[in-house]
Amino acid sequence: NVLPLPDGVPFERAAAAPWVYLTAWRMVRRAGVRAGQSVLVVGAGGGVAGAAIQIARLHGATVYATAGSPEKLARTEEMGVAAAINHRDEDFSKAVWALTDKRGVDVVLDPVGGAETLPKAVRALTKDGCYVTCGATTGPKAELDVRLAFWKQVRLMGSTMGSRQQLREVLDLVWRGALTPRVDRALPLADIQAAHRLIERRQVFGKLVL
Repeated sequence: NVLPLPDGVPFERAAAAPWVYLTAWRMVRRAGVRAGQSVLVVGAGGGVAGAAIQIARLHGATVYATAGSPEKLARTEEMGVAAAINHRDEDFSKAVWALTDKRGVDVVLDPVGGAETLPKAVRALTKDGCYVTCGATTGPKAELDVRLAFWKQVRLMGSTMGSRQQLREVLDLVWRGALTPRVDRALPLADIQAAHRLIERRQVFGKLVL
């Protein structure tokens, strides 16, 4: 279970990479994201979401993303997304429809998941679209108007982590610099309580490394 860390790769980058990039890599692959498609990533401030944005763009997709504060929106825009949507101030499904001329997106990658995001994510999809989630942050149970699912012919998928081969694939891209883990800050282990407070207050963009 041990993989070598190549020379020249900072420890902080390596520490922030494995699980979030593996999870995002598998989500993108399960959805079959390809060049020319449009993808919405929910919750861009999180580690998996940030990885998903980079991986979807690497596959040639046009990426939209949501975030929950002006500061996170600005940092999300720096990642090269077509548009960043404030999911606290507006219904992101309506924003997506406006941005795509009422077409919707081909894929929604939702690391947040749960009661608040699932219904909006399905509404944001175009016909034959695909929704993939790896989380239940807003609650483990969600209500869905199933008519949207069958009239749109959508695919609803769950995904998490991945295989050792997929880990090797995505880490190779990280080691080569094609993907760059976002480290919000690195703190000494003695500051672990402060680190948890930052996470609880949602004042982190990317990963904290101890």
